[in-house]
Amino acid sequence: MDIEYYVFDKMNVQSEKVEVAIEIMRSLSMYKDLFKDPNNYFLYSLIHSQKEFKENQDVWNLIETHGMDILPIVCIDKKIYKTKDVLSVDEMGALTNSAISYQIEDTSS
Repeated sequence: MDIEYYVFDKMNVQSEKVEVAIEIMRSLSMYKDLFKDPNNYFLYSLIHSQKEFKENQDVWNLIETHGMDILPIVCIDKKIYKTKDVLSVDEMGALTNSAISYQIEDTSS
């Protein structure tokens, strides 16, 4: 299973959702011990957004669009990543060795 990630780079003024020109790495160096599967590939940006996950409106829009069980995003060390293919929460949790939690504001009342 080949999985590639794209970075949402808020530092780039050309677009709010940029597929940044990046180099392929077998794993992020700081997480090398977490990723044992050689088929997991990562695309790594040279310029990182410093936006917190919860403050990134694009991410919330994706969550609202895709729902609770098919979030095509992941956050590692304050960097926002979007998968090419939609992954389940469990799949992303396994890839990042962490749980993903969020809540959507109830605007029905």
